[in-house]
Amino acid sequence: KMLHCHHTFCMDCLYQMYRVEGEFRQSLTGVFRGMPLTVKIQCPSCREGVLISEAELRRLPNDHTIMELLCFVNQTGKSDIQYCAKHQMQPLNFFCEPCIMPVCCDCTVIDHKESKGHIVVNVDE
Repeated sequence: KMLHCHHTFCMDCLYQMYRVEGEFRQSLTGVFRGMPLTVKIQCPSCREGVLISEAELRRLPNDHTIMELLCFVNQTGKSDIQYCAKHQMQPLNFFCEPCIMPVCCDCTVIDHKESKGHIVVNVDE
């Protein structure tokens, strides 16, 4: 899930932050019966705070780039090597973030150049 600051975390981690903060608030006041409706959680990366309810937490948007990258990494982790359809015999060992697709080394030089705004990451790193 993607926070408002655009940092991405798994739902389990976000829910744990929500639960811990809610329990902490409850222990301070002793007034709440159960979890508070909204709590302030901080992004672990940039420390930006967001006041959020459990329902809003579940409705945070997915980061589709990360989802596609995870899918690609899971596919390439198998014993079968994925090859580029455009450049035969070139393994798909890069990922173009703006295009949200796996690419080969030749693709990074021909079609997915950084000078044209493409951000390509090596999935082996």
